[in-house]
Amino acid sequence: MSNSEGIQAVPSLFAFFYEEVSQALRITGCETTQETEHYIVNLLDGFVRLSEDHIDEVGFDRPAAKLLEEAMNAEGARRIEVYRRLGDTSLYSCGFFEQKLSRSAVGTRYYSEVGRTAYRSLSEMISFREPGSVFKVVYDELYQKFDDVVSALRLVGIGKRSDSLVDKWASGELDDQSMMRAGFWVNEPGQA
Repeated sequence: MSNSEGIQAVPSLFAFFYEEVSQALRITGCETTQETEHYIVNLLDGFVRLSEDHIDEVGFDRPAAKLLEEAMNAEGARRIEVYRRLGDTSLYSCGFFEQKLSRSAVGTRYYSEVGRTAYRSLSEMISFREPGSVFKVVYDELYQKFDDVVSALRLVGIGKRSDSLVDKWASGELDDQSMMRAGFWVNEPGQA
C-alpha cells in the first residue's frame, strides 16, 4: 500500500504485489501460509498482465452461476481448471469490485459463497488426486479465509491513503487493531 499518489515506477509487478499483499494481510490480521500469499500475488500479477484477447477465458464476463454449472459438469483436469477460475475470479472481484457486485441482482455475498465453494471443491479434489500437494493447503486456506483475504485485497485496491483507511475505520469497516497494525495511533474514546 504505497504512500504516494499517482503512478509508481516499480522494478517488478510481482515484487510490488508481494509487498502490497503482505502488508494488507498483516493489517487485516489474516495469517496465511507463504504458499497462499504467493498464490494471491501470482493471481494479481496474472490478472494485471491479462490481454484483451484472453479476458473471456477468465470468466469476468460470465455469470458465476454459469461457471459453477460448467465446473460441476466438467470432468478431470477441466473440472479443476473451471473451479480454479471460478474461485480466483470471485476472490478478485469481491476484493476489487465490491461496489459493482453489491449493485448486482445477487450481491457480494453470493460471489463470496461461490468463491468459497469453488476453493473448497478444489481442496477436496486435489486432496484426492494429489495427497500432500501444496495446492490442497492453498485452496483449503482460501476456502476457510476467503472473507479475510477479500478484506486484504480491498486494502490493496485502495492503497495506503490514510484518508481511505480513516474513513473505513470511522465507518466501522476496520477495527482499532487493524489501524494500529497499519501504523496509526488509536486513542481510547475521550482521550485526546
